[in-house]
Amino acid sequence: MIAPNSLPLAERGLQVSGIEASEEMAARLKEKPGGAKIPVVVGDMSEARVEGSFDLIYLVFNTIFNLTTQEAQTRCFQNAARHLSDSGVFVIETVVPDFTNYADGQRVKGSWATMDAARFEIAIHDRVAQTVAFQRVVISESGTSLSPHFMRYAWPAKLDLIARLAGLERRERWNWWDRSPFTGDSKSHVSVYGHAAG
Repeated sequence: MIAPNSLPLAERGLQVSGIEASEEMAARLKEKPGGAKIPVVVGDMSEARVEGSFDLIYLVFNTIFNLTTQEAQTRCFQNAARHLSDSGVFVIETVVPDFTNYADGQRVKGSWATMDAARFEIAIHDRVAQTVAFQRVVISESGTSLSPHFMRYAWPAKLDLIARLAGLERRERWNWWDRSPFTGDSKSHVSVYGHAAG
């Protein structure tokens, strides 16, 4: 996934490359000012190779959870490790799963409602597979639209273990980008990994 901050980073003079699963999204990037200068490989981020090595590789906005098996998430860490320079870091930003508002593994949550339309989300949690299937529903006078999404979450400690399997180790973990401390009450985390020592 090409993150929205790719262009600002490139504008600051940094060399930016990316992996994007969607040809349509890669084409949209090229249409933006400066976007054509960013090399993009269209493919699976757990396997696609990009030329060169990098001091920073990052996955933000819960992107790691778009890989819907533990095996795919492990391959992604391994792929990042292959692309990292000796002193490089792999940064992941994602949520800490919270199922306190679920009942019987399910949650229905309204987003907005007017007199002639409503939007709500249905989520089904599979604790064994560590997956959540979402369906965002909009009902209006013109009909009903559905926007499905599926993710496989991993707890922070499990991501640390996956990193070790890839030859990486955690260097830092913060609650957010402001480097506030990560605690038991944190709803998100930014985790920084690098090559394991010796």
